[in-house]
Amino acid sequence: MPKINSPLFRFRMLGLGLLALTCTLLPACGPTEENVPLLPVSGKVLNSGSPMPIGQVMFYPDQAKGNSTTKVPSGMIQADGSYSLTTGTSKGVKDGAPAGWYKVTVSAAGTGTPEQMKVKPAFYNPDFKNAKLTKLSIEVKEGAGPKDYEIKLTP
Repeated sequence: MPKINSPLFRFRMLGLGLLALTCTLLPACGPTEENVPLLPVSGKVLNSGSPMPIGQVMFYPDQAKGNSTTKVPSGMIQADGSYSLTTGTSKGVKDGAPAGWYKVTVSAAGTGTPEQMKVKPAFYNPDFKNAKLTKLSIEVKEGAGPKDYEIKLTP
């Protein structure tokens, strides 16, 4: 075993230090969740065929279908039933969502104009409000159109 103040010992310690630094920084060099591209996602929420007038949609990553992101994109439902997703990042809220499969939830709760607040949405299956129970599933993908992101609620 080399002595502590020998050049060989110092060389080995320097090598171990560089190896540790490399192992620590290596994951930061590859794609991280913060630099994964966000794709535009917008569509309509239809409740029994009519536009849902108020609420919120949330897209929960579907790990069973290979989506490992930890981001949960969401969007507020407008008076005409339309919504657009945004995703929180370390640099603020950005438009869009990472690609992949999501379980979709819809809540009728939300804030809106006084006219929106007066309208009570029609009853829909309460499972659509729960990420573990919802049967709504959507794939966010390159080149998708608004009809691809249409959400249809049923009683």
